[in-house]
Amino acid sequence: MDPFELLGVDRDASDAEINAAYRRLAPVFDPRRWGDESPAVQAQARAWSETLVRAREAAMDAVLWGSMAMPGAPNRPGRLLVAVAGPIP
Repeated sequence: MDPFELLGVDRDASDAEINAAYRRLAPVFDPRRWGDESPAVQAQARAWSETLVRAREAAMDAVLWGSMAMPGAPNRPGRLLVAVAGPIP
């Protein structure tokens, strides 16, 4: 499943947009919210919660690696870009 689609954000979403989408969806799938339901419903809520966490991580990684892989891409706020230098003369 596409992490951007699952979170409901565009592929060019910023870190802040990805985090906001995660924070909006996380309470819905929080297993504690479904504590009074059957074990099957609780298991499904746990599975969706884990999927949501993985989607957020994948989207954040895609944003990071996408910005680093594009030559000439502007630095994204809050991201560490590493430059490799040759030997110091």
